[in-house]
Amino acid sequence: MADNFEHRIPDRQVTAAERAEAVRVVTDVLADDCEAAFIVGSLSVGLGHAESDVDIVAVRGDATADRTRQHVVDGRRFDLLTVSTAEWTRRTELMSSYRISTGDRTQGNLDHKEMIKVVRYAVATRLGIGRTPELAGPDLDTVARVMIYHHSQQASSFAEDAYGALAVDDHYTALAAADEAVKAGIEAVLTAERSLYVGPKFLLRRAARSPLLAPMFESVWALRYGQVPLDGLAASAARLAPERLFLAAGLIAFAATTGWDGTTGGPALPDFFSPARPGAPLRDPFHGLMRFTDGFILAGPNIAYELTDAMALLWSRCNGADLAQLHAEFVRDIDPDVTVEVLEGALAALHGMGVISFHGN
Repeated sequence: MADNFEHRIPDRQVTAAERAEAVRVVTDVLADDCEAAFIVGSLSVGLGHAESDVDIVAVRGDATADRTRQHVVDGRRFDLLTVSTAEWTRRTELMSSYRISTGDRTQGNLDHKEMIKVVRYAVATRLGIGRTPELAGPDLDTVARVMIYHHSQQASSFAEDAYGALAVDDHYTALAAADEAVKAGIEAVLTAERSLYVGPKFLLRRAARSPLLAPMFESVWALRYGQVPLDGLAASAARLAPERLFLAAGLIAFAATTGWDGTTGGPALPDFFSPARPGAPLRDPFHGLMRFTDGFILAGPNIAYELTDAMALLWSRCNGADLAQLHAEFVRDIDPDVTVEVLEGALAALHGMGVISFHGN
């Protein structure tokens, strides 16, 4: 694996001059009718490029519908979106705590436009102007958890598509769906790191600067972009689709368990790419983990299981380590009192559900 950040693209934040111009734009347009203002979009999270617009959100007291105004200053475009206090407050309250349960998934049913807005507002850079310059926005941890749930749903759906496609020898769809699942898994880990952005264009750039993903960047690149010749495609799809899904499920499971409360000071990602030890428990690649306020659901083709926190953690760790390694991990990271016998019994239960296998058996 590559050293950390070897493939990183330098961050591009909003400059001091752009920030000052953004303040001027807000002041010229709204005068005193501004509660607070923010830089949002790619420049607010270090993902700008040479042609990036400066996206501004200003919260104002009236109930006027959201409106965007464009300003061009010295060739740089500044887009000012005005949002009513009522709409800002609605989104802030919507994302004040994680409330997705097995019986009520309303909070997670955001359309794409709403998803972009809550993510943008959660990671916005304050301009420090307005009547309430420290106006609170959507809670970052809550938005991150809702997005991890969203990515887990996506990955599970793509895994089901890949499973069905392989069953009818649709190798194209199987490979494409499995790759989409990998992208959802990468997004989930980035979100666990609180590196949020909605949209595919910066995914690799974000992964290359990720403390968790950068060490395995070359392996992920090879799995996604290694040449797959049309000659012998059936054999390639039968091997590659499950490999991609195994990685995707592992990334999602990490984000939904170990990374749920953030990753600062936490453990590194497991090793998803080394050969499995003989007899090692391995996650079934066609199952995926989803986290709710009242527990975990492990969903697979035509069936889903409820898992306790401990069983979800155990399933997430079935990456190819043998029982002795797995026990050492659990003692170190989760429960210093857990015994080998307890883990053996739990693994036997997971095997009975058909959600893990034992390598070589």
